[in-house]
Amino acid sequence: VARNPLASPDVIGVTHGAGAATVAALSFNAVAADALPYVSVAGGLAAALLVYVCAWRGGLHSSRFVLVGIGVSVALGSLTQLLLTKGDYLVAQQAKVWLTGSLNSRGYEEAGPLVVVLLVGLPAALWAARAQRGASFDDDTATALGLRLGRVRLGLTVLGVVLASVATGAVGPVDFVALLAPQIARRLTRTAQTPLLSSALAGALIVVVADLLARRLFSPVELPTGVLTAVVGAPYLMWLIVRTRSRSGGISS
Repeated sequence: VARNPLASPDVIGVTHGAGAATVAALSFNAVAADALPYVSVAGGLAAALLVYVCAWRGGLHSSRFVLVGIGVSVALGSLTQLLLTKGDYLVAQQAKVWLTGSLNSRGYEEAGPLVVVLLVGLPAALWAARAQRGASFDDDTATALGLRLGRVRLGLTVLGVVLASVATGAVGPVDFVALLAPQIARRLTRTAQTPLLSSALAGALIVVVADLLARRLFSPVELPTGVLTAVVGAPYLMWLIVRTRSRSGGISS
């Protein structure tokens, strides 16, 4: 949608919105544990809507979209920390573990809602696999091809936010998976567009390998999965930013 590899859910505030909403629900004991995934979806959608509205100025410019998303992420991160410091100590500890993104003690109970959402969202995902090819073109080309760009972007955004938010609600925000997986899939398949099926498989493989390493590297201490993905993803994010800026400088010069 943003035509920018930096615009992943964990960079532009979607997972931070899901996380802030979930921590708020835990801190105020507002909902039952079974309803937390739905709270995460609501938080992710609200954060995405805020970024979309703030970044829209007669069009959706990719750099503005990412910058606004980063700002929203920082603000939501600060809100989450405020909730942690003001809430109950035991709840805050539970929320902190959740915020690192961990598969510890996760089983079929947490997998159930994910399976339901994936089954319901499968037709939409098949549509997205085709629609994102046209949406990746510039506005004039996509319009000339007869694509209703506004509706397509809205549909892709809602689908992506729902899937990312449901995953966040199940295990917490496992950062950088959404940033790494599409880039790995594109390089393996050598395609210009993002291959959704390959990206999904790459993301699943990253999470499984990170979880295995988190369990085995410092055994008997078991690290959260999000720690391992952040160790790999953070340097990659910095490299990607430098590469994007150097390309922009070359084009502008």
